[in-house]
Amino acid sequence: MTWRELSDLFVQIELELIASLRRNLTAHKAWEEKEGFRWPAWQEEKIQNLESFRRENQGIIGKFASIIDQETETMLRDQYAEGMERVEQETETIRTAGHYFPPASRNITERSFFGVNDRRLQSLIHDIQHAEKKSETAALRLMDDVYRQTVYKADAAMAAGAVTLPKAIDMATEDFLSKGISCIEYKDGKRVNIADYVQMALRTADTRSYLQGEAKKRAELGIDTVLVSQYGACSETCLPWQGKVYIDDVWGEWEGERNGDLGRSRNGNWYPLLSVAVKNGLFHPNCRHTLSTWYEGISTLPKPMDKETIRRNSRLEQKQRAMEREIRKWKRLEIGSADPEDKKKYSQKRQAAQKQLKEFVNQHGNVLRRDYWREKVYPSVQALEKSGQKIILNDVNLTPLPINSESLSSIQSFSCDLLSPQLQNKLKNEHKKLLISISGRTLGTEAGATYDLQMNRLNSTVGEPGAGNIKIPKETVPYIVMHSHPTGETFTHTDLILFAKDQNMKMITAVGNNGFIYAAEKTDSFSLLEFSRLWEEAKAMYPDYLDTPQKYMNCIEYLLKGIERCGIQYHTTRA
Repeated sequence: MTWRELSDLFVQIELELIASLRRNLTAHKAWEEKEGFRWPAWQEEKIQNLESFRRENQGIIGKFASIIDQETETMLRDQYAEGMERVEQETETIRTAGHYFPPASRNITERSFFGVNDRRLQSLIHDIQHAEKKSETAALRLMDDVYRQTVYKADAAMAAGAVTLPKAIDMATEDFLSKGISCIEYKDGKRVNIADYVQMALRTADTRSYLQGEAKKRAELGIDTVLVSQYGACSETCLPWQGKVYIDDVWGEWEGERNGDLGRSRNGNWYPLLSVAVKNGLFHPNCRHTLSTWYEGISTLPKPMDKETIRRNSRLEQKQRAMEREIRKWKRLEIGSADPEDKKKYSQKRQAAQKQLKEFVNQHGNVLRRDYWREKVYPSVQALEKSGQKIILNDVNLTPLPINSESLSSIQSFSCDLLSPQLQNKLKNEHKKLLISISGRTLGTEAGATYDLQMNRLNSTVGEPGAGNIKIPKETVPYIVMHSHPTGETFTHTDLILFAKDQNMKMITAVGNNGFIYAAEKTDSFSLLEFSRLWEEAKAMYPDYLDTPQKYMNCIEYLLKGIERCGIQYHTTRA
């Protein structure tokens, strides 16, 4: 996952917690009408329900927590490795052109090889995972507080008369929904939204892990100089420092002579120290600057940009960010409102804000671009709560199951020949991510993805809402197909036929909405001819296999019992 994809999980957490609040508060209207209680009993019943509300929220956090934890570490380690690889590729190109790199000093090389930067990376992973857990815990505490406050405020509004329960709830939650789950407090007392905070933390950690990887490789090569990038909408904080060459004494290894803010490089020249720039704000949280290796005598400085133009562009970008925050605010209010009129009102405000943003970006199209990720539409509360619909899944009438925390905790790895234990664990986590990606969509929606044999994702797709089927692209390399089964049942005959006929497809898996995994992998003895014979036998045994679900499942069971003779191994985590 990228830092943006991880950030999306926290936006999804926020949305589901808001949906939980709305669901738990509005449900009591029906309860009261059914039981015949008077309005004064409403507040008491709500307080008694707090523990149930708390458990539901813990379940929401729980279904994301393990994925977030593991994927954060994977992302940072991947960025670290990518940073090392980039420097290696650059230097290899320069070596090919005939440039010689003198060997690094033994002390620096040993420190690099024996893990200084590796320990820094581990510390970075620990820090960001701690920040994520802190955010999750703070969100749960805040939701408790919001629930209690809403109960008392709504009860007071109803006692004053002239408002309905949904309207009273909306009045009580308006301020909360405007700001979102603002549960992170800085030292200066400023409170920020959980999704915004985690996005900032992830983006910053992503950049720093990449810089650490680059620095490790530079240390091995004995290079200590870097060039800070420059871009046309730089903040005032970073403006004095961009587009210049420095000695990297922050992420890199440097033991040279120092004179004030300058340092002597191994190449014999004097340069400003990067630590001075960082101390003064360069690489602040959310900073978009990067470093590149400076090869003295080979690299060239970029042409300086006009500072007034940069300042103007920066102001335009800041205005765009503010307009995007406004859109997200109206979306939270729209999603979290209980009263239909309020929901309609906020929908109109959201649409007007989106129109205004579009016009603003078009007006300044030479500088700005529309970033839909920052204003992304997430599933509605109705989609999160919808259940119990009937669908037709590959000619079988079955009922799709909801995806919940129990589903995700049920997902297990399985032993197979195609993947190493490490990759088997990654496959398990990819199954979890697949279910999470559709957990807020219309019940019955399928998702799928393809991977190479090292579990690198090639393609992913989501089917039509509630359709119960999906089209997955064929790959031109050996690959694995993963898809969801809303009903929680095993493979269909079309799954197995497509798997057998595709020479490059080495494994197919299905993850049920209940968390059960089904997998088929080809062995060296696989025979398409033998599979074709088996399928003909199954049809002869069950000629009316499409007539009823039970007849169909009997046919599938016959297929699965016989596929081993075709050179296909079948695995399932279902007891």
